[in-house]
Amino acid sequence: MPVNQNSSRGRPFDADGSITRKKIIDSARECFAKQGYGSATNKMIAESAGVTASAIYNYFPAKKDIFLAVFQEGESYMADKYEQSICQIDSPLAALCQLLECNLEIYRNRPDLPPFFGHIQSEISRYPELVEAMANRESKISPIFSRLVKAAQQQGEFNQRLPAENIEAMILSAILGLALFGLHTDSASHHRNIEAFKLLLQGALH
Repeated sequence: MPVNQNSSRGRPFDADGSITRKKIIDSARECFAKQGYGSATNKMIAESAGVTASAIYNYFPAKKDIFLAVFQEGESYMADKYEQSICQIDSPLAALCQLLECNLEIYRNRPDLPPFFGHIQSEISRYPELVEAMANRESKISPIFSRLVKAAQQQGEFNQRLPAENIEAMILSAILGLALFGLHTDSASHHRNIEAFKLLLQGALH
């Protein structure tokens, strides 16, 4: 009789579970984006991923752990895309403008990312378990903007009298706002909004 090398009860049969884990994360991201953390259930996520609800617990002890995994995967994806898009650009200001263009590509490929990230803070404020889950996370997005803002100040592209963290916060807030606004407008209008913000960063909005 053949030996079943994957004898763990309920464990999906794929090398190390990475395929099934990714399916769960992808499905959860879509469910969280559409339904919100409170309304999205493990059963809903499991059905979308094509697994049983009980199988989810082989990968994530609780729904908050799924939420954290979705956040980490989304940030890693965006950070990698950002770095790739600016690796050949010397001007920090031009790189920041390029990140706005990169967002357009990201939104086209992963349309559930903007609503997911756009509502993270409100979700955390409503559900205490998310405060615990997200407390010690290390952002992969913020350091990219921080590095570019500081470099832009050093090269005279941004005002050096303003604290870099305040400029960074302004840019990140504006980008988030553009993302959320873009959910309710057509792609042509969204692109024009981004172009207007690029002109604002370049000091050419006059």
